[in-house]
Amino acid sequence: MARGVALGLVATVIVAVLSAVLRGILDLSGGIIAIAVTGGWVIGAAVRQGAWTGEPHRASTAPVLWGAVLGACCWAAGLVGAWLVAMAILPGSSRTLPDRLAATPFLDWLTPQLGLADLLSLLLFVGFGWFGARSPATRD
Repeated sequence: MARGVALGLVATVIVAVLSAVLRGILDLSGGIIAIAVTGGWVIGAAVRQGAWTGEPHRASTAPVLWGAVLGACCWAAGLVGAWLVAMAILPGSSRTLPDRLAATPFLDWLTPQLGLADLLSLLLFVGFGWFGARSPATRD
């Protein structure tokens, strides 16, 4: 499972950075659903590939649990990344980045923005992380 979790973490970081850039710089909040579906599946598939490497194996719930957990972590990391990007590129600010981060804590920034699409994307990240990590052909 260690290799599966490691590959899943790599996929999680890549998808979270992509999510943060699309949300923080390009302001494509509508695209978070597509990112959640695709990114969740990629994370789950990475966990599955790393865990089983195509070898025959017994059924296990560990990969699907890791896929779901890493999907949720990716959702949270994407939001934190979007906050950092938004604070870093804040137009017209004369304060330093640490001052901006202190003036606008993460939860204060997130609360007015968190909507139904964000909650749906959390469910999709978790669901597709679980789905992507399922083993299609489990053999004894």
